[in-house]
Amino acid sequence: MGPGESSVESFENCIFDWSSFGAEVTVTLVADVYDDVRECRGGVGGPYEENNEYMEVWRNPGFVKVTGRILYQEAEALSGSSSNPGPLNLGGFKPFRFGKLRIDSVTDNYKSQTILTDSQGYFSAYIPRVEGRVLRIHIGGEDMHDQGMNYAVKVARDYDWCNEYVSWDSIVTKTIHESGDIDFGELKIGAEQNYDFEGLIRETYIWPGWVCGGEERPLEGGSAYFNIAETILVGRMYADGNRADSDQIGKVSVAYPDPTFYDIAWQNPFFDEIYLPPPNNKNGYKDLGFVDEVILHEYAHHLTEEISENDWALAEHDPCFEASGLLDPGEFAWFEGFAEYFAHLIINNHSDPSDPYHLSDVNTDFSWYENPICDGEVPSLLQEGGVTAFLIDLVDEPGAFKDSVNENFDNIRGLDGMIFHIFDTEMDNVVDAPDICEFAYGEEGLWERATDRGYPSESDLQALWNHYRTYCASGG
Repeated sequence: MGPGESSVESFENCIFDWSSFGAEVTVTLVADVYDDVRECRGGVGGPYEENNEYMEVWRNPGFVKVTGRILYQEAEALSGSSSNPGPLNLGGFKPFRFGKLRIDSVTDNYKSQTILTDSQGYFSAYIPRVEGRVLRIHIGGEDMHDQGMNYAVKVARDYDWCNEYVSWDSIVTKTIHESGDIDFGELKIGAEQNYDFEGLIRETYIWPGWVCGGEERPLEGGSAYFNIAETILVGRMYADGNRADSDQIGKVSVAYPDPTFYDIAWQNPFFDEIYLPPPNNKNGYKDLGFVDEVILHEYAHHLTEEISENDWALAEHDPCFEASGLLDPGEFAWFEGFAEYFAHLIINNHSDPSDPYHLSDVNTDFSWYENPICDGEVPSLLQEGGVTAFLIDLVDEPGAFKDSVNENFDNIRGLDGMIFHIFDTEMDNVVDAPDICEFAYGEEGLWERATDRGYPSESDLQALWNHYRTYCASGG
């Protein structure tokens, strides 16, 4: 669009006399989905900037700009007892990144389109200017559930037929005036108390009195749901950045806190759901909504189902567990061992407290995986702890990986990207679940990729492989 010209008739209000600037002018148009121009900005020599002294701004008077920032309270879940569930060590506030919200009217039935926050939790939207309309910010609830808290995850109180959904409405409200914009400022969701939002748990409404009656009860704080969303987002971003295949990763649904079989967290591959139980003796009476290791472990199972393949079973297990009976020990060891490796890797990558995406290391056991012992000896690769330790040894480096030390059998570093590529391609079987043998000796496995890349060497691979008492025959 040249000075004094408009290529589209509806942009006529964006015409200014730019000739006096004597330089190239960049014009930015802000429009809605119906191509109605709500704002246009012009700056000299490049994109419009707030402090550009050579600029013009035109705002459609029929719309008001609404801005703000959403923050949630971080916390560390501590252990407790049956009579005193573990307390939370409350922390600071983190941004609700790439989150989804809506602007609702308190005075009428107006609801905006879904609005996304940015990487720092800020949002900005244009809505019709209706003078006197009172606005609030809405997050979650049944009507927004399928969109997810962000692009990676949906959250709810439970998915037990009469699903219970969670939502938050801002206590802070703003009124639209004849002119001027609206800024909600920083709005905070607390962990155990309300700050700028009030939470609500509401059962779905199906044939009241017969099936689900839509009962409601307040939710104090509720930032655990935001922590779940952020933790899974961090895992998803790592996965997206290390893909080697094109199959899609769908959203996972998380029910919290939802009583489960055996009182353990688990992932249901048939419904793409993760269940995080309330504090109990199996989890040390900790609030799993703030235990990032458990959240990431279960999310790794979701990734396995989505872009790889698994040997799923609901069973109690530990690092020294070796499956038997109907469970294939090698396949189950890979299934659980990879999930534990993934959780420890992502947490290590964000272990620095100054990292804005810092994750809690509660429930991790870096020191054990650096020196794993089961019944007096190093676990084999038929035991999940052996698989986890082996994978970590392909990645860790003293000073860069928590509790990592120099070991005479481990001269390999930095292969996390290769591990995920193998997981995403070689392990993506149609029917049969993979195991560590396929990871090592498959057509696109560790040995083949190391040969093509020239690192690590055959001797270094074999030294590490032998340390974990492999059961695989060379070559498959």
